[in-house]
Parts: sequence; structure tokens; C-alpha cells
Amino acid sequence: MPEFFLPFNTVKGLGDELRRLRMDAALTQSELASKAGVSRRWVGNAEKGHVGGEIGKLMMVVRALGVKLAFERDPWAE
Repeated sequence: MPEFFLPFNTVKGLGDELRRLRMDAALTQSELASKAGVSRRWVGNAEKGHVGGEIGKLMMVVRALGVKLAFERDPWAE
């Protein structure tokens, strides 16, 4: 898998990226949920940008997809 990242700064952007990664991995929402140890409903909500305060579950899904979540300073931010 090539190393690259798509920047996003909204939870909707994060959800879109999770959906893209899941589809690239050829997984259904149910398959990803099972692999990550979360519910299918949680995966669906996360893909819509509704992750709320459940960062632990988000990290379980990120690990199940075999990617890492990284923060980077925006050089244009003041």
C-alpha cells in the first residue's frame, strides 16, 4: 500500500477518509466493525462524521484498517 495522506480538518473529512480506506480495503461496514471490535452502526456513524467523544473506538478502527492517524502543524495557520 503506498504511503500518502489526505489532509482534512473536519470530522466529516475524517469520516470520508475512513469510508475511502474501508472501501480500498474491500471491507463492508460489518466486516470492518467485526475486525475493529466496534458495532456496524458505529462505523456507519463515523463515516458520516459522527464520532463524538469516542476517540478510543476511532483508534480501534484506524488500527483495523492498518493505517495511522497523525497530526501535523498547518504551516498556514496563525
